[in-house]
Amino acid sequence: MKKLLAPKRRRHQTDSTGSKLRKLREQRGLSMRDVQQESLKLCVQFKDRRFEIGLSRLHLIERGLHIPNIFRAHSMATIYRLSLAQIMAIYGIRSSASVLSRSGKLSVLKNRVQSAA
Repeated sequence: MKKLLAPKRRRHQTDSTGSKLRKLREQRGLSMRDVQQESLKLCVQFKDRRFEIGLSRLHLIERGLHIPNIFRAHSMATIYRLSLAQIMAIYGIRSSASVLSRSGKLSVLKNRVQSAA
């Protein structure tokens, strides 16, 4: 079976993304096992195993070979004491609020909500 990897251009970007995530973890004094244990606590809290970040998965993420799903990204944000938007920004994904505010649509939506009240 052929292994699917991100295109080479994106893989370089993902490599640096993984390095940034590893640096964040290390700056917080967390080992990979600490991250795994904290993610297991989140699994119990939310009663959902999709929040788990296994050691091998974290290794792949930090090497830039895997992009975390939304559940693992949420776990990383919680464990690293960041917002989910900050984790997504590391991957180059802007939050919808910032995208909307740049296009002017957010202010229009706020005005509609205020006028309806």
